[in-house]
Amino acid sequence: MADAKLSGLLPWLIAARPMAHVMIGLPLLWGQALALVAIASFDWFWFTYCLMFGVLCQAYCLYLNDYADEQLDRSNQEYWLSGGSRVIPEELLTGDKLYQAAIGLAVALIILSVTALAAGRPWSPLLVMMALVLGWTYSLTPGRASYRGYGEVHQAVSCGILLPVIGFYAQTGSLAGFPWAGLLPLFLVFFSSNIITALPDMRSDSEGGKHSYPVRYGLKRAARHALVLLLAANLAVLLTNLLWSSDLLMTGMLVIPSLVLLVCAVSPLAAVQAGPEGRPAVRQFMMLTISSQAWLMTAWTILLFLKGQTLF
Repeated sequence: MADAKLSGLLPWLIAARPMAHVMIGLPLLWGQALALVAIASFDWFWFTYCLMFGVLCQAYCLYLNDYADEQLDRSNQEYWLSGGSRVIPEELLTGDKLYQAAIGLAVALIILSVTALAAGRPWSPLLVMMALVLGWTYSLTPGRASYRGYGEVHQAVSCGILLPVIGFYAQTGSLAGFPWAGLLPLFLVFFSSNIITALPDMRSDSEGGKHSYPVRYGLKRAARHALVLLLAANLAVLLTNLLWSSDLLMTGMLVIPSLVLLVCAVSPLAAVQAGPEGRPAVRQFMMLTISSQAWLMTAWTILLFLKGQTLF
């Protein structure tokens, strides 16, 4: 119970899970990098706006998620890179406090969107409200997508479509000319990400009535589907990027390391199974596939920024 003595801002920081910011920060950056290519300019004011939006939105969503998953997290003893922030089971914060904080963050996000409106981004309040609704309905009624099933679609739409659009719109002030087909790889990446992070929680999710992808399809089948989806995402990135750039070398550097990591994930996939004996394989599979996702998104974002810089 020593951890329960933590006070001040630290429990709130733990609950916000800073390491998870990659799921929100990278698609926002990708959208801004795409805007740089589209309009050959980059505004640090709007970069700061996106950064503030991302930090607040992440805390809002994760606080709600911990609040909604309190009973599951208390019973989950197999968590690893998942299972919530653990602040409620370790009695660092209560669910009610997290819920109240999430409401406060929602208000802050609305105020931020009004600021963007005043600065010349009239659609910002609508986009932020969409983010708030998606964050709410992922964990809570009326949607409760993570419990009723198809939370992976919810996450793919939120992180793979809406966040890049917010980043692009913040920098350009318009969605005219937005390459919508370029969102397919991101949709696939975040769809698979939801499956992968749910793998170690399958037992507690099943017992708690949470219809996650692994619960619906089984552990090994879900892992196999995630791997196939990531392979498809890499192919989609390859084709999409070749349409934007004829540089085969740079495109190869973008996808080859990601594909190598996925090939390496085939070996632990064969040993993935439920129960303690399967945990090492599940963890190895997760590390390899998550690393592949991180490389793909990071490298693609950097490549777009570099291409945009040449247009200044």
